[in-house]
Amino acid sequence: MKKPIFSILLPVYNTPLHFLNECLESINNQTFDDFELIIVDDASPRPEITGCLNTWKKRDSRISVITRQSNGGIVAASNAALEVAQGEFCVLVDHDDLLEPDALELIWNEIQRYEDVDYLYTDEYHLLPDGSTHDFRKPSWSPERFRSQMYTCHISVIRTNLMREVGGFFDGYDGAQDYDLILRVTERARRISHIPVSLYYWRVNPESFSRQSETKDKSFDSGRRAVQAHCDRLGIDAVVEFTQTDGIYRVRRRLKSAPLVSVVIPSCGSGGYAWGVYRTFLIECLRTMHSKSTYKNLQFVIVLDRITPPKVVDELHELQIENLKIVWYDRPFNFSDKTNMGVVHADGEYVLLLNDDTEIIDHDWCESMLSLLEDQSVGAVGTLLYFPDQSVQHAGHRYVDGNPTHVGFKSVFNNGGAFGELGCQREVSGVTAAALMTNRETFLRVGGMSNEFPNNYNDVDFCMKLRNSGFSILYTPYASMYHFESQSRDPQIDEEEHDNILRRWWRELHNDRFDAPIAEEQVGRQKALWRRKPKYTPTNYKS
Repeated sequence: MKKPIFSILLPVYNTPLHFLNECLESINNQTFDDFELIIVDDASPRPEITGCLNTWKKRDSRISVITRQSNGGIVAASNAALEVAQGEFCVLVDHDDLLEPDALELIWNEIQRYEDVDYLYTDEYHLLPDGSTHDFRKPSWSPERFRSQMYTCHISVIRTNLMREVGGFFDGYDGAQDYDLILRVTERARRISHIPVSLYYWRVNPESFSRQSETKDKSFDSGRRAVQAHCDRLGIDAVVEFTQTDGIYRVRRRLKSAPLVSVVIPSCGSGGYAWGVYRTFLIECLRTMHSKSTYKNLQFVIVLDRITPPKVVDELHELQIENLKIVWYDRPFNFSDKTNMGVVHADGEYVLLLNDDTEIIDHDWCESMLSLLEDQSVGAVGTLLYFPDQSVQHAGHRYVDGNPTHVGFKSVFNNGGAFGELGCQREVSGVTAAALMTNRETFLRVGGMSNEFPNNYNDVDFCMKLRNSGFSILYTPYASMYHFESQSRDPQIDEEEHDNILRRWWRELHNDRFDAPIAEEQVGRQKALWRRKPKYTPTNYKS
């Protein structure tokens, strides 16, 4: 007997009947029909649930129903379904959610492209009680973000053999059992694929979760413990902590050593107003960083133009910073060239490229950034920057139709931003050189900042070169700073520089893999799916 391609695992417990029927209808309507549906009724006390499932079982021979005699919880029910699954891949579906009709078809197309796919996920719609939807567009596989947030969610498709090899669902992680499972799966997966098309409707019912605060707290603790176990398995020396946003965790890595970090600041000693008070930006930047930073093995390399006022130079010396080096720049202004000169004169193993119009917020900024760079696969780390009015200036680069922009620009942090992206430590395509830390040797190896970008896009180009050399780039919200942007230099975009960055990196700037990418391999049909409106008109929530 031929085994099915997909085994859909569907644990059921006391589901509202109209939601359950809609869920089963969406599965039954799949355009790809090579699947089995394994329903496990976890001893639902309402007899109409049994009647509903039996009706569906008689209606479709692909449906099997397992009825548990006692309620064992979602882990026990899910494992019962996994135990009898015959499909090559398991598809995880919640009992009140919905699938797009061609969800399995598009997933099968992706599997045919890459025979070594072991885990696959898609984008999803968040379906609200009033019938509106929010499209959760996800990045390509981002392991650092996944340690911060269970963002892959639905649909999750796992090769059955691998799912069994890692032990299926573990007891003790109720509420985050899928997070724990997929952490273990992705540790071993040969290939992880992402289809950037929303194929799943996840019902967001505030009442079902918020009214059970104890259950909610246990779920978040289960998630924290799952990430801690994951770090322990991989040898990541870190403690996993809660953050101010539910469902987002901080992986606080421990520093292995305390190397010298050189803070390279190009400046001309200009000043301006911040919070209604005039300041010399360079002086206040240094004063706060030197006095408030908890990391002490710092060197400050200041690259000054000859137009710098003598008074500013005197104030620099009055700060009495022991490890301070002043480098004079005698050429026509070129921000890239000034930065490169500063790095050449730096003595630190690591360098922080920093604008002079910044001020630290998190006193342990250096530990947060440096601990990430101790992973030699990481090429650069950027951080969360705020405007003086507390709105966000930068949380990583985002490329929109070839134009580099800032994630979260002029938004409010508020619970980590849209789908938590501001509050998650995560991979990004690039970060601003207003506050960028990198290994000095790596900086020099990829050629530093290109002098073809004297004003703009030098950091975009630098990050592209890092990624092209095989390095990842990380954003952390735990080293935040204020940035009084463009008060110390001309903010205008040069058209020639824009043309240059497009010429160099046209493909990358039109395919930001960490911001809802559309893969080259996808055919026109999938791109059409990406743009379409949700088809379902959901049933309103009723008790």
